[in-house]
Amino acid sequence: MNIKRALSGEVEQVKESVLPTGTVGGYRDKLLEKIQKIDSFAEKKAADLYATSNGMKRSLNRQLILLVVIILIVSLTIYYILLRNIRTPLKDLTTAARRFREGDLEARSSYESKMSSARYPPPSTAWQTRFRRTPS
Repeated sequence: MNIKRALSGEVEQVKESVLPTGTVGGYRDKLLEKIQKIDSFAEKKAADLYATSNGMKRSLNRQLILLVVIILIVSLTIYYILLRNIRTPLKDLTTAARRFREGDLEARSSYESKMSSARYPPPSTAWQTRFRRTPS
């Protein structure tokens, strides 16, 4: 509408309608009011989302730390069990071998493998007796 007025030479009427008291000025004020409402809503929503995401971040960080601690405890427990189950028989076998090397032909290891007993029968007493008689 203002374009038609401006082209027809009614420039003063166009200037008056654009002023805050004019028709276009009224529409502009209503539009700015609505934009302000949208802006304040978006600002509140952004603040809410930011607060929610910060809370979620803290919660996820706590869960991650807890998960890492649990994995670490389980790993250390498995490590300890494996180490104990390997070291104990080795220590026993080493002690028996050292005693045997030092001349104790009666030295025996108390360790008995659960896996090898099915494959290899225990040494016979005849073999042990023959070994004791063998001169060094």
